Amino acid sequence: MDTAALLERTGELIWGPWTAAVILLGGIWLSVRTGCPQLLGAKDWWHATAGSLLHRRERTDGISPFQSATAALAGSLGTGNIVGVALAIGTGGPGAIFWMWAAAIPGMAIAYAENVLGIRCRQRAADGQWTGGPMMYMRRLTGNGRLAAMWAGLCAAAALCIGNLVQVNSIAAAAKDAWSVPPWVMGAALCAAAAPAILGGTRSVAKLTERLVPLMALIYILACGAVIALNLPKLPEAMGRIFTEAFRPRSVGGGMLGVMLTGIRRGVFTNEAGMGTSVLIHCTAEVQDPREQGYWSIFEIFADTILMCTLTALAILTSGADRIAADAAMTAETFRCLFGSASGSFCAAATLLFAFATVIGWSCCGERAFAYLFGERATVGYRMLYVLLIIPGCVMDTGMVWAASDILNAMLMLPNLAAVILLWRRESEHCPVLSPKAEYL
Repeated sequence: MDTAALLERTGELIWGPWTAAVILLGGIWLSVRTGCPQLLGAKDWWHATAGSLLHRRERTDGISPFQSATAALAGSLGTGNIVGVALAIGTGGPGAIFWMWAAAIPGMAIAYAENVLGIRCRQRAADGQWTGGPMMYMRRLTGNGRLAAMWAGLCAAAALCIGNLVQVNSIAAAAKDAWSVPPWVMGAALCAAAAPAILGGTRSVAKLTERLVPLMALIYILACGAVIALNLPKLPEAMGRIFTEAFRPRSVGGGMLGVMLTGIRRGVFTNEAGMGTSVLIHCTAEVQDPREQGYWSIFEIFADTILMCTLTALAILTSGADRIAADAAMTAETFRCLFGSASGSFCAAATLLFAFATVIGWSCCGERAFAYLFGERATVGYRMLYVLLIIPGCVMDTGMVWAASDILNAMLMLPNLAAVILLWRRESEHCPVLSPKAEYL
């Protein structure tokens, strides 16, 4: 058995039914303990996030809640929203989208809880900026740094793999198919483009993502909306397939259980709920009430999975691309009705923008985890390594990179989710902010 096959087999074992149960049950438990803010507090978190953009004030120093949210969103708005959705439909059928939604709803409560805890447990760094992450609340839970150090080490490695190699590999593959650009050439170009932001640190990344993320998301939303509008009569059928095939055994893909696991796995890969990685970025925000940043994390999953992934899926299903093409080619076929022969170029450009944003967003996660282990001075070396890995990442085997990412997803999520549940249970009785009866902002 070669390395790629071994990694893929390991990922399948880790992402078994019990892992899906942990995510769903953990999210349901936290929904109850937090007062179900993603549903009961929908009006409040929408007003505090999207609604606040109409009258938000720019800050003269530090990182604003909006900047930290866009940096975190950049880390999740990647190839999972384009290639990942196509892979989910190709593997598990349209029903996999239903299970992506099913994982996203409790996932919002998980993201809310972990980010509220992250804000409560963060501390000021020597330069006056906030720093924190799952490492901080893991230390509070266990009383020692062993679990925190293990998670930080995994996160630093995951950033290099999930946030870097997976993304640039997808960019290189798309550019080669659409524009016949050699992978090593694309790697060199990406390296040069990403270096200024990554080497500049979290502030530099936040300033870039504040402008890039809303623009690229708007363009992609309009394109998907146009495809759906052109195929509007097929929309009811597409929605019907998502719901009916979610509970219908398939002849391939492991039956109904395989559909469920595919949807949940791709959902976690897309929105990162429970992994704790977004906490590293949200903790840098200049915010007083922890719930405010918790609301931004709910909005992040809403925008990522409920909005972006759903639009991609409906565009694929209404255009009939899932019956014509497979995997990544499915997305290019989707936009053929809109862009004709230039659909491949549009998908390549979209993949480039989304994945590029993820590369620079994840660099902050890896850097913060690395700084926890080795100190702030060591982050310069980590940033340089992160940038240099872009070129080999463009020429690596895709299957091996995706399989390794699934393994690291689970290894980050399981200890983090356990820590969030245990710490919330222990401290919610003594802290008004953590009480399920606490009033929303």
